[in-house]
Amino acid sequence: MNYLKTTYSSSIFGMSCKIALIHYSVNQLDKDRKKHEAY
Repeated sequence: MNYLKTTYSSSIFGMSCKIALIHYSVNQLDKDRKKHEAY
């Protein structure tokens, strides 16, 4: 039972990390695009 709980929480943690990383890269791309449009 404990093992299942830890794998479940770690998978959720991995998913949230992945989502956060995706959000971060999208924001970075958006910043770069705005920089290019400024020129």
